[in-house]
Amino acid sequence: MQWIHFFNKSSFLLILFLFINCTILLSDKKKDNSFQILIGLGIVQSIPDVYAKLVFMNPLFLSDTLNTSLITDYSISNTSSSNKKLVLIHGWNTLDPALPSYPTENDLKNRVISQWEHILRTDTVFLNTVIAKGYDVYFFTYLTSNSIEANGIRFRYLLDKAFSTQNSNVYIFAHSMGGLVSRIALYQNNSPTYLNKLISSGTPYHGSPWASSSYQKDKSVIGDLAGFLTNTDGGQNLAWDNFDLSITSASNSILSKYNSNISRDSLIKAYYGSINAGGSNYSGTDLTLTVGCLTLGSVFSPSDCVVPESSAKFSGGGITQSVNIGGYNHVDLNLRVNAVKTQILSDLP
Repeated sequence: MQWIHFFNKSSFLLILFLFINCTILLSDKKKDNSFQILIGLGIVQSIPDVYAKLVFMNPLFLSDTLNTSLITDYSISNTSSSNKKLVLIHGWNTLDPALPSYPTENDLKNRVISQWEHILRTDTVFLNTVIAKGYDVYFFTYLTSNSIEANGIRFRYLLDKAFSTQNSNVYIFAHSMGGLVSRIALYQNNSPTYLNKLISSGTPYHGSPWASSSYQKDKSVIGDLAGFLTNTDGGQNLAWDNFDLSITSASNSILSKYNSNISRDSLIKAYYGSINAGGSNYSGTDLTLTVGCLTLGSVFSPSDCVVPESSAKFSGGGITQSVNIGGYNHVDLNLRVNAVKTQILSDLP
């Protein structure tokens, strides 16, 4: 009977395999359907699931920054240690296509490095200081063209798997969209006892006007470019939620859904840039984004030229801890200037 049971199970799998492969040969449409079947059965992962990856950085990487083998999947051996944990999560990647292909393991490692090259290869002082303070360092990468809600759920799943044995020992630094993904993760299931603090930097808790079609339409070439860049699920999830009624017809159902609950926001500390409408108090060196401040004008001033200050500090929400980093733009806030590095080092015990 056991042999018969095995034969029936094996036969079923064989038939399923042959059916799927025959279907793949028929047409592209049927090929897509076949992959959906495989994904539904749990035989293969969806592309956004594959992109959602939590990796551990061996400290030796900082002395050998070409050795990608020193960036590996998290494991019990490093997540169960008594060291404090710092997880860094990047923001929106304008280069992420709506329909990407499956990445290789090496693709994902190089993706992490490229997102954080400014602290992994160009200036390693920050991470060396973090490690000297007793932290293990992790990075979470994800497909930013996919929805922030789906990515938040993925992030929470990986955090729970990796750090369930920790007790108020995990710190997250999240730039831009990464803060939205992290906040959504925070509000899944019970409040995570392993999390001590979520530090966001330039996160659009109320969204950004630049991602709202009703704002883009009368901004000429800049509005057209913003519309092109945000034309994915993830990009559209960055739209202004219109909490202040400042943009006619603007809305963001996902942000409105999660912003209605502020019970865990005491775990969040928000950094924000504060550049005036004319951009004259900009403290950085890259003037590329200052045109954004000029276009946002007085209605959304001050801002970091992409995210208004009111959005980055979650005005009207539940975040009571916030830090004005100063006249820095949105890109600067991703640990690219000493003002941010100094601030986070003071906030990491």
